[in-house]
Amino acid sequence: MKLIEKKCPNCGGSLEFSETAKSCKCEYCHRAFEIERDEKLDVNNIAEQFNLSELQAPLKVAKKAFIGSYIVAGIIGIIGIVMFIIIGSQILGAFTGGSLYTDVAQFNNEDYGDFDNNAPFVIRENDDNLNDFNLDSRKRQKTYLIYDKKGKTNTIYVVYKVGYKKTFEKNRVFIYVPIKYEDLRKGSSIVFQLDNGKIEAPEYYLTEDKSEFTYGYEDIETFENEVIKPLESEYQVSQK
Repeated sequence: MKLIEKKCPNCGGSLEFSETAKSCKCEYCHRAFEIERDEKLDVNNIAEQFNLSELQAPLKVAKKAFIGSYIVAGIIGIIGIVMFIIIGSQILGAFTGGSLYTDVAQFNNEDYGDFDNNAPFVIRENDDNLNDFNLDSRKRQKTYLIYDKKGKTNTIYVVYKVGYKKTFEKNRVFIYVPIKYEDLRKGSSIVFQLDNGKIEAPEYYLTEDKSEFTYGYEDIETFENEVIKPLESEYQVSQK
């Protein structure tokens, strides 16, 4: 097979290719060339019959691939930003987001989980005789939702009926204990953070000698009259 020698049109370096080759590449400048043969040219100098034209197709493909990679990376970046915003807003919403509850029925329909079991209750004793009393029942009786007319703040009272009895006595004492929560929001994990609930009730003595006491009301009407009704002139109040 006869080899043809020509100079590289780009750098002038020596090119060598076979008589039947369709393309060649310069080992100096690494440019690729298409080989076209014209039989009508000088028959005495066969090398002159071979014309070299630079191959542009691979370069175009490379450019397209380069641009395509940028487009793909851009799309992935946009998707990532959108996902970050969505997930970020959900995470943020879990602690600070969500709209305030203004519907007591909707609040009561929430999945409380261990809400009732973990609600804060306080029993105080003056003479360390706490064992004389057992907290043997607690039941959610009523929910009050108080919110300002502009919907910027809310207060939720969850009232529990709590039963106490002495260890060796049959008589049971029931009192009503309101747990106060502020600014609870829909779609927020704050609803389930029970450590922000607090008891705002007077002392209730469980024994005649006042040696043991807790906080609460003798009946739920007293709580309504002392706490809820005074708020009705300034706030929206709903209950269930």
